[in-house]
Formats: sequence, C-alpha cells, structure tokens
Amino acid sequence: MPASETLSSRRFDGIADDFFAGEVLHRTLGPQTGSAICDVACGAGSLALSFADEYPARLVGVDADPSMLESFRKLAAERSVSVETARAATEELPFPDASFDLVVSLFVPHRFQDAARAVGEMARLLRPGGRLAVIGPQSHQDSARRHALAEWVGRLRSTGLRVLAARGGQPESRTGLPVTRWLVIGVKPLGGGAPTCR
Repeated sequence: MPASETLSSRRFDGIADDFFAGEVLHRTLGPQTGSAICDVACGAGSLALSFADEYPARLVGVDADPSMLESFRKLAAERSVSVETARAATEELPFPDASFDLVVSLFVPHRFQDAARAVGEMARLLRPGGRLAVIGPQSHQDSARRHALAEWVGRLRSTGLRVLAARGGQPESRTGLPVTRWLVIGVKPLGGGAPTCR
C-alpha cells in the first residue's frame, strides 16, 4: 500500500473513532441540555461537538496535543459553537473539583499514559450526581472484550463512582461502516466524597 494511502487510512480512522462514539453515548445518556460537559483526550473535538445541539451550558475539550485543540476550535467555529479548550495530559486535568455534570472520553491507548490515574482525575471533576462515560473500540476476541470492560468497570469503581452501565457490543453505523464499541458509565454519589488522585 502506498504511503499516502496509509496516512489517509490513519487520518480517517481517527476521525471515524470520534464520529462513531457519539452515537452510542447519545443513545445511552439521553439529552444533556444545560449540562457542563468536558471531553477528555478530545482529539479534533467531534465527540464533544456531538453534544452541541443539546445546548449544554458549557462545552470543554482537553487534549495534550495543541494541533488537536486547534482543530477542535476551528470545527466549533465552523458550526458556530462556543467551546473552551485546555492543553493537558489526561492524568493532570486543570480544573477544580466538581466542575462538570458530564465527563466523556473516547479511550485511545496512546492518549492515556496511566489509565487508572486518568479515571481518578475525570471522576474528581464530577459534581455530585455527575456522570463519567468512557467508550472504546471493541476487540473481536471475546476474552479481550470481557477483559477491557471488566478493567474499566474496576477503574470507575476504584474512584468511588457507582457504575450505571457496562456494555460491550454496542453497534454504530451512522456512516454505513459498522463499528462495535464498549461503554462504561459511572455516577458520582450525591452524598459527596469527592474522589481525588492528586
């Protein structure tokens, strides 16, 4: 395969990952009107922007790569959507505790140096009753699929979140290309007990 086709394939894969993930999340979470939403490891921001039509109170994208944040800002401007961005690693998020109603993240291994610490940081950002949703590509091997899902359930529980949903085999097909995802959603208890990892 020519190098240009390989590069094009990688670019499409990144775009497709962000685009497809929104379908499963919206189907599971429901409307987010009035919510403060943070997309961690947002890439070009397609997942975050998939919430724009639901009129969130605040829409924030975080990524360690400044070029991804620039792409996110450009895409938001093209759609006339007001967004905030922050350059940060997933393990050191630059927001106070209890800043968001919903934190979402499309899990891509190279964006997470320490997944357990990243989950702790994302949980820390949640307001009481807030939800953390992590979604990832599903392996075609049953044992790998069960392992990934169980790992993420454990990570959310270790921060004090109550797991609301843990599902594998979530199909997406909005663009006509079938993709299967796993999804884990946790909620921060209303009683407080803010998880910390600092």
